[in-house]
Amino acid sequence: MHRSGIPAPRRRALGLLSALLGGAKATTAAAQPPVSGLTGTAAAAWPVRQVRLLTPGGPGTGVDLAARLLAEGLARRLGQPLPVENRPGADGTLAAEAHARARPGESLLFSFLAVANPALHDRPLPYDPDTDLVPVAPAVTEFHAFAVPSALPATDMAGLLTLARERPGTLNWHGAAGLPHLAFRLFLRDRGAEMVFVSYRGIAAAVPDLAAGRIHLVFGPASSALGLIREGSVRALAVSARERAPALPEVPTVAEAGFPDLRLEAVYGLFGWSGMHAATRDRLAAETRTVLAEPAVADRLRAAGALPRPGTPDDLAELISQQRARAEEGARAFGSARPPG
Repeated sequence: MHRSGIPAPRRRALGLLSALLGGAKATTAAAQPPVSGLTGTAAAAWPVRQVRLLTPGGPGTGVDLAARLLAEGLARRLGQPLPVENRPGADGTLAAEAHARARPGESLLFSFLAVANPALHDRPLPYDPDTDLVPVAPAVTEFHAFAVPSALPATDMAGLLTLARERPGTLNWHGAAGLPHLAFRLFLRDRGAEMVFVSYRGIAAAVPDLAAGRIHLVFGPASSALGLIREGSVRALAVSARERAPALPEVPTVAEAGFPDLRLEAVYGLFGWSGMHAATRDRLAAETRTVLAEPAVADRLRAAGALPRPGTPDDLAELISQQRARAEEGARAFGSARPPG
């Protein structure tokens, strides 16, 4: 605890948000951060034309579905089209770079938070996450699950850990790139267990091998294995979120399973542009919360294995700060936060 009385994670989040907003102090309207072409009346009137919503998710993915639901609602409320533009690849950096290079006010970014986490990338980012990606609001949580083949003699997380200790180096696993992979790797290290990481080109490629028993654990979006879980060829041991997944109500959370350090929120957030006017940012955040409160939006997200995760710019900045700290811990522990291979 700092002598100011503000907890350290909160101070870091507030510092991050301050840096992202150019260090502006919102004491008067005149003190708001200037934006080329979007100051004063122009900022208040934004948007006056179509705005692209860039996303790193490919068509049909969870982040793509969430982006389209949000874009549809925001377009109605803002009075301008908000077409979704998919830019998958390079761990989300292609979409983030396109957003950073766009003219102020002409694009928004809807993405998983790894795009703002330099420790999760193996090369320097082609943009500055502290200035080019301005936190507007968290929007959606997608549930991640620990899934095993039904034939594996482990019916819960404790059983999996026991099996891994009894058979060191004989069980293998795959985790979604970024914090899911890192969180489970730290979990194994801290409990003296050993499993072999297997690299795949995404969770979708790993799930068929999971059902066939060629891999013993996959940790990634529950939606990727939902059909196999329901038909019985794959068993979900736990979900990593704060609450149970509506699509898998019988599956406990990692905290309920006795492993709260595995809790991980797979959050998608909305980002604005460099130097975004604070009033514009706050108005967009409020409109985002309104869209997420619509029952039809919430129902469609739940059906896809996700939940609305409304919040403020401060909330998104704090989540980014927390995830950066976790990635940096992994980089210190393993030399890199990236998956091997």
